[in-house]
Parts: sequence; structure tokens; C-alpha cells
Amino acid sequence: MVTDKARNPKDLFQLVDLLIHGKKTNPVLPEHTSIDELSDRFATFFSEKIETVRLNLSNRQTDSQLLVHQEAEPELISSWMVFSRVTSEEIQQWMTRNMLQLNEGKTNVILFGAKNIFRTLGQKTSISIGCSVVLSSASVRNLGCVQDSELKLDLHVNQICRSAYYHLRNINKTRRYLPLDVTEQLVRVEVCVVFLKIGEIDTLKEQYEADVMIKSKWREPSLDKRNGMIPGPIDWSKYWNPKLFIENLTGDSRETAFQVVSFNQHGEAYVLEKRRIKGVFVENLELVEFPFDVQDLTVAVMSDRPPAEIEIAEDPNDLHKVNRQSFIDEQEWHLYKCIDTEMREITNEYEDPSVKRCSLNVRCRAARRPAYFFWNIFLITFLICCLVFVTFAVERSLPQNRLQLSFTLVLTSVAFKFVVNQSLPKISYLTYLDKYVLAAMILLTTVCAWHGITTIFGDTTDSLVQVVDVSGIERDRLNEIGKIIDTVALCVFASFYLIFNIVFIIFIYVKPGKTRREMSKLEKEYMERIKRELDENKHTEYQMQPNTVI
Repeated sequence: MVTDKARNPKDLFQLVDLLIHGKKTNPVLPEHTSIDELSDRFATFFSEKIETVRLNLSNRQTDSQLLVHQEAEPELISSWMVFSRVTSEEIQQWMTRNMLQLNEGKTNVILFGAKNIFRTLGQKTSISIGCSVVLSSASVRNLGCVQDSELKLDLHVNQICRSAYYHLRNINKTRRYLPLDVTEQLVRVEVCVVFLKIGEIDTLKEQYEADVMIKSKWREPSLDKRNGMIPGPIDWSKYWNPKLFIENLTGDSRETAFQVVSFNQHGEAYVLEKRRIKGVFVENLELVEFPFDVQDLTVAVMSDRPPAEIEIAEDPNDLHKVNRQSFIDEQEWHLYKCIDTEMREITNEYEDPSVKRCSLNVRCRAARRPAYFFWNIFLITFLICCLVFVTFAVERSLPQNRLQLSFTLVLTSVAFKFVVNQSLPKISYLTYLDKYVLAAMILLTTVCAWHGITTIFGDTTDSLVQVVDVSGIERDRLNEIGKIIDTVALCVFASFYLIFNIVFIIFIYVKPGKTRREMSKLEKEYMERIKRELDENKHTEYQMQPNTVI
């Protein structure tokens, strides 16, 4: 007889789950009439477990918490093996319901679990499917990889590494005997840029002069020698060359290049090319924060070879450098020592648009010194705006004198705006200096308009006095009211201009000042990095041989 508790599938599933995970030390099996009835109840629970394992494998998750961490009792294992007897028809039905196809070519069975389970069961565990008995395997190939009973991929990784090493070793042996066009492959070229000298930075033309050295390094297996010696000169035209060039170089330039060969401790040959270029480099300047701006001085290194043949990267053993002592425009700019790099993809419009080439952009940064613009433009504009308040000292009954002085100050500010435009290219946005000068011109124009408005008010008051017979006391009272209104206007204009200057100074300190503070921090970290790498002596991977220079 089967008890009511045994007839509850939920309790049965919980019991089986405890048995599988080894959490129930003294199991009490429910009463049952036949093994088939008890196996049918467990079939659904077993299919859910299989589905969970399948989803975990598809997501490539190897959660170690799913493994059993407790010792299993021998009687639990023997009780669990009773449920392993299922028929092939049941397997077919279960796979059909779950929209899976049974691959009859698969002849391996694997059990997943912890090591302690397999120590109790033994290495070979049999599973009965109908009349057939299948022995479990230590590892199987599924989902394109080799898996073991602990859901690890160690066997798969080791197999791939052995295969890759075998093929790479054969390629290295045969490549030196093949012609150049056959051995073309993706070559990694490591690049290092040194700013030897930076000349004048022309803001108006958006370009700068510089003398840079491009150091590149790549492998050349055909020159590998055990003793690290190459007899006689080398004809570099017969060997592979990355064909590097500077993308933002313009005008006439002078360029010199030479190559040397170096060998590492394993006798592998590396070609070191040093290319020195002196010319004018184009740079798109961001002038929104002018004259408190920080500009990038970029050298864009590219190659004439297709992207499927060359890979441009930074040299991890040789840092980019900038020589600040030879900076010519030191009076106008402050050059930072830190250097930043960026990989960009560029499409050639005259060739296939789908083919993108990589560009290594190496840039140093320079901050403009704003002292010249502060003393010669900001301060003088501030003084001109302060003089406009002096026009209120002229009697309100003489508006022509007030307007004459105000117009003179407006024309002076226009002249200063013209001087500012001579220092900048024709850009479609306003710089901080433009905004300050325009704000001063708006203030001057507003004051001029006010002087004209007060004239109209004065004429209206006089006409009223002529029409209406008022006493002298009333006339004096109207004049006092006009003076008070004029004084209030003066205070409003002065307060507005004072608040504008305070807000402008705070804004300059917060936004452009923050950029300069970040650059100083990056420069300090960069210098500490250089010092740390020099102390650790990391430049030892490739040892140059003095007698191998060709």
C-alpha cells in the first residue's frame, strides 16, 4: 500500500532532492507498490534537473555551488541508483516534449557531481536504459567543448593549447623558406613616439611645428640566428616593412629613417626602425575656453598597408616622451610632460568605405598662459565699462554730453573686439573672451539707451510744467524724483556688472581651472609611473647587440 504522504509528488521530489545533495543522512523511503510507479514519479523531477544542467551549459556557467560538498552515505547511493533505470521510450518522450532531438551517434554518458560522490561510486558507474547498460565516461564532448564530470574546461583548454603550439611551431619552421607574398600575415608593430622639439603653436592657422621621432619594432623570423650575428649588410628592400606615415603632417617636411636588428635572449630577431620627422602638423584646436584652454598636440601614426596585414600598437617596453626643455613657445604656453594615446578607425573615402584603417594618435598637451589676454584685454575692457558709470556725473539736463561720452566708450569696445578677432580663427562659436567683451558692449549700449530714455522723460515733465501751473516747490520735487530714478539706474547697472564679473571669475575657476588641475595630477602620476618603471628595470626584454647594427 502507498500512504497518502507518498502519493504527494511534491514530498517525493523533495526527498529525492535531499538524497541527491546528501542532506538527509537517514532517508525513509515512501511505501510503493512497484519500482515503475516510483520511477514515473521521479521522471518529471529528473527531467527538470537535466533541463537546468542544459541551460547552465548553454550559458557557460560553472557555478561551484551546484556541486555536492557533503559526504554521501553508501546506502543513499544504492537507493539513488534505483531511479536511474528508465526506458528509451521515456527518454524519447521527454526530449520530444522539450523540443530536443536525440542524437543516436552519442554513445557516451557522464555523471556530474563532486569528487566525494565519485570516490564512493567509483570511477565507472553504469546506467541502465531499457535492456542496455552504459558505463559513464570521465569526459565527453558537448556544446563544442570537452567537459569533465566536475563541469571544468581544463581538458578543453589544454587540448586547444597543444594544438595551437603544434601549428605555430610548424609555421615558424617553414616560414623562412617561403617567398614574401606567401608569408604575408597580420604583423604586430609596436610604436613609440618621442617629441624631440615643439616649435610655435599657431592658433590662427590651427597648426604647430614639431620635430618628432617614430620608433617602431616588429618581428622578422627570417633573420633569426642562434648566435645573434648577421654577417654583412642587409638589403632592407627584400624584407617586410610596415610603411608607416604621419596622417596629420602637412606642407614640406624633412624625414630620415634607418633600421637596426636586435635579438632577444631566445635568438629571435626584431627589426627596430627609427624615423625622424620635422615639419608642420595640423591640429583641430578647441577654442571654447580661450584664453584658458588646454590644447592637444597630436601625432597620428598610420600605415599604407591594409588592416588585415598590420596591427599598430603601443610599445609596452618604451614609453612615449616629450622634451619640454626644447619647447620654443614657452612664454605663451605651458607644456605638460604626460602623454596620452588613442586608437581610432579611419575610413578612406577614395577607396572601399567598408575598409577601416587603425590610427595610433599620440598626443601631448599644452595649456595657454592667459596673463597676456588678462592684462591687455580683460582689464582694459573692465576699465572701459567702469568709465561708463562716470557719465552719470553729467547733469541730467545735458543728455548730449552723456551720449557723446557713452558712444566714445562703445566705439572703443568695438575696437577691442576687432583685436580679439585677429587672434582667433573664424569659428562658429563664442569663446570666453568673446562672451566677456560682448557682455561689456551690451552694458555700454544699455547705458546709452538709458540716457536717451531719460531725455524723453525730461521733455514730458517740462511740458507738463508749462501746461499746468505748478509752484516752485512742486518743480523741485519733480527734479528730485528724476535724480532718484537716475541714481537707482546707476546702482542697478553697477550691481549687475559687479555680479557678472564675480560669476565669470567663479566659472573660470570651476571649469577651465578644473581641466588644468586634472592635467597637473595626470602629469604627476605619469612621472611617478616613469620613475617606478625605471626602478623596476623593465627595459630588459630585448637586448641590443652593438655589432648587429646594419
